Amino acid sequence: MQFETPLGTIIGKTENKVIRIMGIPYGRAKRFEKPEEVDKLPTPFYANAPSVASPQISDPYFSRIFGHEVLEGLTIGEQCLNLSITRQETVSEQKKLPVMVWIHGGGYISGCGDLVGTNPTQMVRENDVLVVSVSYRLGILGFLGGYKNIPANLGLMDVILALKWIKNNIEYFGGDSSNITLFSQSAGGDLVAHLMAAQGVEGLFHKVIIQSAPFGLRNDKTEMINQMIKVGQEFDLNGSYEELMSIQSKMLEKAGGFGLKSGMPFGMQYGMAPLPNEGEVEHIWAERASQFEVIVGYNREETAVFLPLLEAVKKAMALPFVGNIAKAIVLKVTTGAIYKKGANAFYKDYKRAGGKIALYELRFGSKTNGLKSTHTMELPLIFWDKEVWGKSELLKDIDKGYVEAFGKQIRKMWCDFAKEGYQAIPESFDSMIIKK
Repeated sequence: MQFETPLGTIIGKTENKVIRIMGIPYGRAKRFEKPEEVDKLPTPFYANAPSVASPQISDPYFSRIFGHEVLEGLTIGEQCLNLSITRQETVSEQKKLPVMVWIHGGGYISGCGDLVGTNPTQMVRENDVLVVSVSYRLGILGFLGGYKNIPANLGLMDVILALKWIKNNIEYFGGDSSNITLFSQSAGGDLVAHLMAAQGVEGLFHKVIIQSAPFGLRNDKTEMINQMIKVGQEFDLNGSYEELMSIQSKMLEKAGGFGLKSGMPFGMQYGMAPLPNEGEVEHIWAERASQFEVIVGYNREETAVFLPLLEAVKKAMALPFVGNIAKAIVLKVTTGAIYKKGANAFYKDYKRAGGKIALYELRFGSKTNGLKSTHTMELPLIFWDKEVWGKSELLKDIDKGYVEAFGKQIRKMWCDFAKEGYQAIPESFDSMIIKK
């Protein structure tokens, strides 16, 4: 299908009763420089290939857990400032669709807007919404600055530029620029929360869904970041992106001695554009509570998927008689410290400031596979595709018909929130505890 825009003619493709307009450049950026907008495209622009993924190191562990190769079908490269649009094939010309912008997670070091496991086709096919999936710079390229004249928060600036592109152009694709909802997961949730406190976001979005954001990892990271910067200062950063990934690995090793915060070393740098100082973030969230309606939440056993990666925990879990007890204690403590406590505090503070916000706890998962309602459990529910997610270890021993039915309820809830706002959030929900 063809779309006429100020950028030029853009041609998407139709598949599975939806239109996918993929890999549109919303910006361009030289290495370690601020992004600049793209105001013209080669015309016609055939938007039929997935967005380029920011340089990253593939993760075989999560490919096994997910039951599919995470980066399947993607090109890796630095020209990754792209977005993709998914909407129903037939939409009345008089109708403007609510816009939902997907901000992916991956610890700020992995992921892409167009991962095979986060295809929004099912969500769009079931609901009258338009979904935009955004890709942005990661790791050493996007979330570590303040040295060698490298600006901080480049990845965050990328997403802000993408939101400006969406605000200015989405109506040419049938979207409603006055009704934009951000939905996100993990590091993407952290990014969205910080967008709510950033400069230059006025009018760019109206509602947010923050899933499994690691709020407990966002503070007191200055010394760890300084140690990572020291690594960057030792090396020439002008080589290939493969060489940059080697340097990034050394940075991750350097960050390894900082406890739980080592779980997400790359990320926001406070006091550097476009973010306030660390101590001002909560104050700005409260000041802006009337601007954004919010759903925030976490999964009951968030850290279950990470425990097998921790040697000390693996040894404790292997002990006779006490192994399961040790696992349960570590699971409860780490889930609380990294996810639950922060989500609850965010909810209470935002509500106290007069904001419209709902808090959820997801309790969907297997009782026998050991992962229960772990981190990333939202992904197969929201982006359900039996061919992609059917063999996932997350869903082992769970009837796939139930997965599809429960996921359909969540997809509808998220989309109803995008359409109607806070009033559309139900008071109760199967396998999800909701507090309004």
